[in-house]
Amino acid sequence: MDKKQAGESVVAIGGGLVGCETALYLAQKGKKLTIVEILDSVVRDMFPANRMHLLKLLADADVEILTETSVAEIMDDSVVIVDKYGKRGKLENDTVVLALGLKPNRELEEALKDKVPEIYVIGDCVEPRKVINAIWEGFRFARLI
Repeated sequence: MDKKQAGESVVAIGGGLVGCETALYLAQKGKKLTIVEILDSVVRDMFPANRMHLLKLLADADVEILTETSVAEIMDDSVVIVDKYGKRGKLENDTVVLALGLKPNRELEEALKDKVPEIYVIGDCVEPRKVINAIWEGFRFARLI
């Protein structure tokens, strides 16, 4: 949304879809990108053909991907990382992108539960997922109503 400008060297913490797509977007704008992911692979929940395409785009954009690596500390000009063997390292950067996952927002449901006779919770209010899940849940509940 261009509310903030990324520096030239960026560390994206989190290798899910949001982290990888953000890294690709910034790399295609000429930024140097490193993705840090604690799991053993990135974008694990994508359709395999789409995943392979995204991984190729990331490779073509020279995005470095560090898997099985955790973040120990975020400092003003670097990120301290630890690999699966306990070896510490430092990634020099001027921007950090956090893409560490989502959680459902149930505040509206809680606010309305004693005020309306029926509430149907759909989409990311149930659990953050893909838009198709919200569409089908909305369709299903619309048919029930």
